[in-house]
Amino acid sequence: MPRHLTRVILTVVVALCTVFALPASAADPGPTPVALTVSTPADPLPAQPGQVVRTWLRIGNNGTSPLPVTIAPATVALGNNGATSLSPQVDPRFAGRITLSATTATIAADSFTEVQVAISVPTTLVPDTYVLGFLITPTVTGGTVQVVNQVGALIAIDLPGSRDRRLEATFLNPPLFAFTSQPSLIVRVRNIGRSALEFTSETTIDGFGTAVPANIRRKPVLLPAGRYRDVEVKWQPKLGAGINRVHTRVVYHRTQAETAEQSLTHTVVVLSPSALAVLAGLLVAMAAAVILGLRHRRRVRRRTQRRHGRQARRPDTPPTYVPQVERIVHYGAQRRC
Repeated sequence: MPRHLTRVILTVVVALCTVFALPASAADPGPTPVALTVSTPADPLPAQPGQVVRTWLRIGNNGTSPLPVTIAPATVALGNNGATSLSPQVDPRFAGRITLSATTATIAADSFTEVQVAISVPTTLVPDTYVLGFLITPTVTGGTVQVVNQVGALIAIDLPGSRDRRLEATFLNPPLFAFTSQPSLIVRVRNIGRSALEFTSETTIDGFGTAVPANIRRKPVLLPAGRYRDVEVKWQPKLGAGINRVHTRVVYHRTQAETAEQSLTHTVVVLSPSALAVLAGLLVAMAAAVILGLRHRRRVRRRTQRRHGRQARRPDTPPTYVPQVERIVHYGAQRRC
């Protein structure tokens, strides 16, 4: 199993939880803020069906006074787009199989305590990555107001073996035209297999008009079975307009040694408001030039018609050079005689 998957699963839980209590009255101030941190192992724990896996929860108190807490197993619900929720009920698959070294503890100020956890792996589990949840509940009392908040922690175990990893990727309602300075597309990646998988994506943007950025790479993302993750692809045309071709590759591990990918391509005509204003200005200038040209031609045509009209009204007069020609001819005739 890729090590990235573990970090994605377990980059959980350094949760900073600040609890504020309202005073019961002006003369009865509330409790001081409480800062609680919880951490777990960074990598998934290798396990086998029927094996007991031992791990820990580290609970820290960054406050200035001792903090009592309770620790209990919880059920983890992994939703779409990375959403995670925990409920106080125990995961039915691990009911009665999780043992804590302590279910209550009082953590000294600016200190931490470590709770040991033993997980008995059911023999019915198939190869996959399983995420177990824990709820840490601090209790702070101030005056007549009691403030309770819960912090979640996640521990993952990994059962090796053959898995059913499959996904499908599609563009979500891709537009043909985008009148914006920052167009975007949504790639929806859905896990259609029966096992959790990890995928990465890479997008290149080319075509008419340079796009910034022209290449976008995403970090590995965990996708539970039956869930989807939306990946946003956002860019900006360098000149404010263009015909951009978006090509996205989604890559995942089908097996430990085999990778698979899906490719998507979509073309978008992009026109930003500034480019639209420039285009409108050019159209107005062209229209004004055409109108002025037509008016000029109309004036020239009218002048020409008036000139021809005045010439048509004048009487015919013999050219002044005709008598001169006759004189020259007669003079030449007399000379030959």
